[in-house]
Amino acid sequence: MGSEHRHPPDRFQELEIGSQLADLKLNFYQQSLLLTALLDLLIEKGLVRKEEIALMASNIDRELSTELGPPPGDDKQ
Repeated sequence: MGSEHRHPPDRFQELEIGSQLADLKLNFYQQSLLLTALLDLLIEKGLVRKEEIALMASNIDRELSTELGPPPGDDKQ
């Protein structure tokens, strides 16, 4: 069946999707806030240096990029 048989989402579905998106944004914001506070506290206490965090983040990003491949639409080769 082609896309000509699809029905557009009704208003209730649109509202539900919007609500779910708002919940995800709020959750992301709260997690980011908590992570920032924890990192700032660890740095302030001298338990970790900013450079260590940056290096670890870079290593994790590189590993994930290798495992998952480039993001969709990424034309870099």
